Amino acid sequence: MKCHCEKGELTLWQGTGEIGYGCRECKTNWLPNKYIKGLALDSKFKYSDFAELIKTAQSSETTMQCPHGCCNLTNKHTAHFDVNYCHTCHGILMTEQQAKQFYAHYKIPSRYSHALLALEPSILLALMS
Repeated sequence: MKCHCEKGELTLWQGTGEIGYGCRECKTNWLPNKYIKGLALDSKFKYSDFAELIKTAQSSETTMQCPHGCCNLTNKHTAHFDVNYCHTCHGILMTEQQAKQFYAHYKIPSRYSHALLALEPSILLALMS
């Protein structure tokens, strides 16, 4: 997937506190919806609370295209973090700073991704597909 910075690709990576997609050029994080739901496995993150927060958050339109090509992303502003959200596929795109704020708010430890990497590679790929 092409990154919005147009300098790099969004490739599978271990980001700030997750396994997802990222751009090595601009450090943007892309979390498809199923990856967001997976954050609850090893943290205090609750997807239902996140979904409600996103639904009620202030928003502003952006010109950034969803990496999946669904539609333009909407910037969602909360008291603790901002994310760029796709209303169609429900993924989130975050800058490096936005990602740090998001993971700090939900107390998602950076070791989260290390635990996933310890899994047998075939299990990890099955979880991500």
